[in-house]
Amino acid sequence: MRSSISLFLVERTVWLIAIAGFLIFAAIMPRVFLDLGAIDFVIRSGVSIGLVALGIGICLIAGLIDNSVPAIAGFAGVFTTLFASKWFPGTPWPILLLLAILVGAGLGALNGLLIRKIKIHSFLITLTTYIVFIGARKLLYEGAERMPDKVINMIGGGQIIPGISYSTVIFIVVVAVLWVFMNMTITGMRLYAVGGNPRASALMGVDVDGIRFRAHLIAGILAGLSGILYVGYNEATTPAMLDFNLFDGFAMAIFGGVALTGGRGRIEDIFASMFFLSTLTLAMTIAGINVYLRQTVVGVFILIGIVLNMVREKIRDRILMQMA
Repeated sequence: MRSSISLFLVERTVWLIAIAGFLIFAAIMPRVFLDLGAIDFVIRSGVSIGLVALGIGICLIAGLIDNSVPAIAGFAGVFTTLFASKWFPGTPWPILLLLAILVGAGLGALNGLLIRKIKIHSFLITLTTYIVFIGARKLLYEGAERMPDKVINMIGGGQIIPGISYSTVIFIVVVAVLWVFMNMTITGMRLYAVGGNPRASALMGVDVDGIRFRAHLIAGILAGLSGILYVGYNEATTPAMLDFNLFDGFAMAIFGGVALTGGRGRIEDIFASMFFLSTLTLAMTIAGINVYLRQTVVGVFILIGIVLNMVREKIRDRILMQMA
């Protein structure tokens, strides 16, 4: 019984940190964090980066590194906004939403195909496509372009009722769907298997290249959704879009317990990590902390996440041995 409780607490470390962090900041800044919609605001402000982190996390679980996820999100957001404002004004919002997801899926699939054909490590391929996608986006439109569709803007930044935003609900639904996919489908289980030991997976008949392709495809889909929600939240594109959020995405995934070596990590823990880092970012922004110092703090938490993962896995293995 005692070992079971210890195992539960070890496996939920990120959730404990996220809850404790929110309560600490609520005590320091009660006017901000004790507001009825504070939790919703924290989630809503981090949804776009959170979706990027989920895409990065799924690739890491599969033993891959996808640097291009935020660049895909930025390209999908700009492409869809131009589609709605300049190329085909009046396009219904469901088509715009689907278009962003399809653009993201297409670029994710391109990553998967390049890695499959060229046989070079995903880090190098996606570092290249990260630069290419950003360049292509800037060729399309470099400045800020207003999103004319009011429904897209409402989905990105509006509220269903006071204290509950559309984007918050969308993010929670996406996390729930991904949890089911990763834990209850054959493809999800194979993503873990391939990430943990690709050679053994291949010997068991698993199409390793095919599974890796699907990981990049899923990351692209999440990036496309991230891009359109980012545009909706801001009601426009921005010159930088999500270019500078690559490390934030990795920070959320790693601090959430996803192993850099592949094969380990939970979707729900990335959610907890996103909540904690969004809370931290919001608190630092309100406190007027320098943006470069905020970036330094994010870098520190990547390091803490790596160390925390190592310590947590050792403690977890020790508890499991005691329970055996």
